[in-house]
Amino acid sequence: MNYRPRNDIVVIKVVDKGKVRGIAMPDVAQEGKERIILAVGPKVEDLKVGDKVLVIGTPGQDLVRIPGELNLFLTKEVNVLVVVVEDE
Repeated sequence: MNYRPRNDIVVIKVVDKGKVRGIAMPDVAQEGKERIILAVGPKVEDLKVGDKVLVIGTPGQDLVRIPGELNLFLTKEVNVLVVVVEDE
């Protein structure tokens, strides 16, 4: 399913960094989860699809899970604190 957020809302996919093809890798899993922008609303200025980000917020208020989707969340652009830039 595709999502088209409104205003300053972004759709974020949370990916478990500790699994590769369903196999748990404990040393990597301790680093947490990766959050990737899947869609951005028309008023989002500093984020783009594919950005890896760090997000703050209270689950259920600032970070809302999309019904029926285990790993997809909605939040406002202001809750995205950092875009992760990989070393080249």
